[in-house]
Amino acid sequence: MYWSTYRATLRRHGSWRQDLNVELTNPFTRNIASSWSKVFEADLFASFEKAATSAINKLLEDVEKSAAKTLDVVRETMNTEQKEVSRCLAPHVQNQLVDGYDRAMEERGRGSVARQKAVFHDYVDDLKDEIFTGAADVLLTRLAKAAEAVGKALEDALEELAKKIEVSIAVLWEGQRDDPAQVKAREEVVRTVCEIIGQVQIWSQAEEFGRADAV
Repeated sequence: MYWSTYRATLRRHGSWRQDLNVELTNPFTRNIASSWSKVFEADLFASFEKAATSAINKLLEDVEKSAAKTLDVVRETMNTEQKEVSRCLAPHVQNQLVDGYDRAMEERGRGSVARQKAVFHDYVDDLKDEIFTGAADVLLTRLAKAAEAVGKALEDALEELAKKIEVSIAVLWEGQRDDPAQVKAREEVVRTVCEIIGQVQIWSQAEEFGRADAV
């Protein structure tokens, strides 16, 4: 190809008196023509369908088993957190009433029990809003922690299930990874691409020589 023709071809993106795009693909299509026809003549999905069906069935079994275990874990976590929520209020109220208990205990002698009750009642009555508002805050905080604990338990269980799913589905592609036929096909493609690159380099050199001659 003369350098002027080559430049005209480049200017028209490879399609001029002869189609450079077709010439570049010819080595590739020649090498894969036989394999290409065999690919479409073969039943490509027979083994894949069998493997996929088997993997999906196993996956469904794993999901079913894991679902029951997951619910058990979540239920156990909820029961534990429920007990913790119930237990968190008493220490808070006790801490708020320490002074009231101590003041009531200062009453001694005849009629002290009635006075103790009165002192303690008045103390609780004076601080009831503060005590139980704080108790509500403690309860809400503990409920938030309970929700986080349940969420974490569910997240861990689902993460474990996801790993099982990945293992089950992986058989669909891992079995073909090192297939000799695929390795050979990849090598042929690499050789073909190298051949195309070499041809392009030859044409580029021809253009440079053409420019030099023109000068």
